[in-house]
Amino acid sequence: MFLAFRHRVDWAPFMTLAALIGYRSVAMAVVGTTERWRKKLLAVGIGLCAIGIVFSHYVLVLHKVWSAGVATEVRTNPLPVSPASPFLPAGK
Repeated sequence: MFLAFRHRVDWAPFMTLAALIGYRSVAMAVVGTTERWRKKLLAVGIGLCAIGIVFSHYVLVLHKVWSAGVATEVRTNPLPVSPASPFLPAGK
């Protein structure tokens, strides 16, 4: 689950280009559709954005719990929302 910053920088241009191509493809496909389908597509887009925001915050919590570079006091604070923690005894 580790991804170095160097790898993120390597993949960022490709992912940005892929997102733009995907957005353009969806925009071209929506031109000839009805208003009902446009509203559904808008709802799906907003839902995916919300899921992305929630997931990125959850990954931040996991980073704070598992990162060795974070102080122990900070690592123990988000324990209630962590799925597994190195600080919890087995069985709890």
